[in-house]
Amino acid sequence: MDKSYLFTPALKIDSLARIDNCNCSVAVLDLEDSIHPSMKSQARQEIVDRDFASLSQYKKLSLRINAIDTIDGIKDIEMLNRRFGQGDCPIDSVFVSKIKHHRELLVYRTLFNAFAPGVRLIPIIETLEAVEDLDEIAKLSDALILGQADLVSCLYANNDTFIANTRAKICVYAAKYNIMAIDTNSFELSDMTVFEQQCRSAKQEGFLAKAAIHPMQIDIINQVFDISEKDKQAFEDVIDIYTHSVNGFSICDGRIIAPPFVTKATKMLDFIVRNK
Repeated sequence: MDKSYLFTPALKIDSLARIDNCNCSVAVLDLEDSIHPSMKSQARQEIVDRDFASLSQYKKLSLRINAIDTIDGIKDIEMLNRRFGQGDCPIDSVFVSKIKHHRELLVYRTLFNAFAPGVRLIPIIETLEAVEDLDEIAKLSDALILGQADLVSCLYANNDTFIANTRAKICVYAAKYNIMAIDTNSFELSDMTVFEQQCRSAKQEGFLAKAAIHPMQIDIINQVFDISEKDKQAFEDVIDIYTHSVNGFSICDGRIIAPPFVTKATKMLDFIVRNK
């Protein structure tokens, strides 16, 4: 299951290739915030010209593109059309920035289906409009990721109540449509104890993965968000015990076996299977 998403500027692909034993689930090449406007064209050309064999150590590759209502966003899509046309593009998912309405996803779907059918679309929830339309956006998405820094920048102050509510909504609607909720990146690079606590708090909220901005964050993310074989077996045991029980509610080895827990176990096993 994809647990860690390492974001790297598209102009620094060589540095990504030099990392030894990086265990991130997905390497995300960024054309948006980490690229200065004056360098966008050069970053796109890097994607067009790149021999991705240099990144073969990474299990999956993704790309973050600029918003579709910007010139750079349109040029990003044109570039991807050319890159996929070359027939050797391993990018299997695209993070779409600054989305505001679910109708934008319909446009993305139409465009990508024309030249890269099967590519997963993951909107970044980082605008106030996206928060308001989150249910419909989630319905059309392959996953959701929170862009908390950009979302906070839309506000007059760091409104903790609003951010907490948004984080909860992302997890709720992701669960509603059986897709992954990916937590925002963290700018904590000096204290890994603090970073680990951030990861554990996110997992408690319902996030199932997290973005990273530095390789040192990856192992902690993988450890915290891992669903172990022991966890899977526990889910299977709950279902099996209930299936073979004559009671709607029972206690077995200190565990309560009842329909809500069976529903949760079934949902988690289904998610694991679909996200292998």
